[in-house]
Amino acid sequence: LQFLYFIEKYILYKTTTTPTHIMSSVSITDTCTSWANDYDERMMYEPRKCGAEETSHTSECGTEELSSECSGLKGVDSSTECESVCGAPPSVPWLESGVPDLNSEIWAFGDFISLRQHEKAARNMARSTIQQVVQQFWPLATVKTYGSFACDLSLPQSELDLVVEDCAPTIAGRVGPLRDYLHAIGFETLGFLDGDTDAFIKVREARTNLVCNISLTDANSPVRQTVLKMKRILASQPAAAPVLKVVRTVLDQCSLTDVPNGGVSSYALTLMVFHILKQYNYQVPADVLLKDFLKTFGSFDFKNESVCPMPNFHAVGRMHPDDGMSICDISDPNCNAAESITKVRQVKAMLKYLSLALEKWDSSEDAVDSRGKTPLSAIIAHKQLWQRKA
Repeated sequence: LQFLYFIEKYILYKTTTTPTHIMSSVSITDTCTSWANDYDERMMYEPRKCGAEETSHTSECGTEELSSECSGLKGVDSSTECESVCGAPPSVPWLESGVPDLNSEIWAFGDFISLRQHEKAARNMARSTIQQVVQQFWPLATVKTYGSFACDLSLPQSELDLVVEDCAPTIAGRVGPLRDYLHAIGFETLGFLDGDTDAFIKVREARTNLVCNISLTDANSPVRQTVLKMKRILASQPAAAPVLKVVRTVLDQCSLTDVPNGGVSSYALTLMVFHILKQYNYQVPADVLLKDFLKTFGSFDFKNESVCPMPNFHAVGRMHPDDGMSICDISDPNCNAAESITKVRQVKAMLKYLSLALEKWDSSEDAVDSRGKTPLSAIIAHKQLWQRKA
């Protein structure tokens, strides 16, 4: 907690002396405060037993006084919190008991944050519904998933990416009626781009609040081959999926995955993980991969180097000199998967901070003895995740 305090003070200093385009004081400072608050809202500067309000009580667990202190905690039963000091389950929603090593916790978090059956069913139902609708306009068209859902990397808040192929003979003039049809059955239009051979519609399903990104093409889409390549890499390196879910969750909490406003996309993050995996000829443990990812990209020279996820391809210099970040697409290195990312410095600063936070946790002698403290609780704001535990 002292480490978090000094880091927060340092970032507050930097954001008052550095132009806002270099570091976002809102996202980074607020996130640091959120992490500190998750240990306890009232112990950011002075840790107290059980995270209770400051009192004169110094009793150990099991006494009346300590139980009274714990009664003020939000979202957690006071008896459970008192037990956690004595080695009972820590107060993070993705663990059932104990304080595991980082590798085990990453896997536990990956399972916790992954889509549940009803969430998968809602996405499959949306795909089927849109399939039925588009065939009213193009009888031979097919709707396929791609992106995080197709690769089993979705988070609960992830959008659903769909591609509609074989919209022959033409797309021109039919996007408007398609939007009207979707609206009539409960899909609100959030945006669209019209064209003769390709088009795009972004909709939100009113019943589930699920956002769908629908790409239309009059031929076959290359995204299917991209999905197959990604699946092969993910199958060969099982730790990649839970590590990605950890990184995406943290950056999402920092408002650094807002793609329309220059944030990093889930696809770009996936390719960054693949870039790290190239150096391993064995199945790398999740903790090693996460630390390597954070350390590498927390100090990566994005100005002069490209991220290259392809196993047998190494870029010389920077592939895309006109963009803020260069990430070679896994299917075509000349295509930049990070073309829209403008928050490069903020993302890099946050990844460096996360690396330091995990390093500090590992080096803390009393880390395991602290109430509710686990490796990932040093970087993930978990208060908002308790509702998923229910």
